[in-house]
Amino acid sequence: MTDESNLDTRPSGNVGTTNHLIANLSNGTYMAGFNGGPRNDASHPYTMINKVSGPSEDPIIKSDFWDLNGKLLGNDASGNIWYFRNLPSDYIPIATSYVDPSYVWIFRHRTLGFIFMGDGGIFSGRVNHNSGTIWPVAFDNSGNLFGKEYYYKGDKNFQVYNSYLYANTLKWAIDYVIKNR
Repeated sequence: MTDESNLDTRPSGNVGTTNHLIANLSNGTYMAGFNGGPRNDASHPYTMINKVSGPSEDPIIKSDFWDLNGKLLGNDASGNIWYFRNLPSDYIPIATSYVDPSYVWIFRHRTLGFIFMGDGGIFSGRVNHNSGTIWPVAFDNSGNLFGKEYYYKGDKNFQVYNSYLYANTLKWAIDYVIKNR
């Protein structure tokens, strides 16, 4: 799994970045990532929420834990968030920008055990934490998972389901290892 900590926006990029790993795993060419931080521009793809928009039967989207089809996921805080566009066919989009679905926020490789998530805090949370802009994972003292109320542009309330994404992603990873060891 990789996250936003090691990406590059330049077309040529630095050797050793996540961008190169993404390109090398698909025998493709280097792709610059799009670093989305908060902007006042309405056409900018950055949002505090992103939509699950991948194939409905993908094991990260639909598992024994939860069906995330059509659900929303939260970005942790308002700092870095990374998107890619025009991914090679080796990758399956899982979640996209709420504003512009051509910007892919989460994707996985079709055959390899690799997943990219464009936010380093996507699985951060704390028991009964109620902020609508940080720590998008919701759970209680018993470990029960929940959706969490989240805000976008301050005046809209949404439910994000990062806790279930966490469970589905772990299940997918364990199943991948068992099948491919």
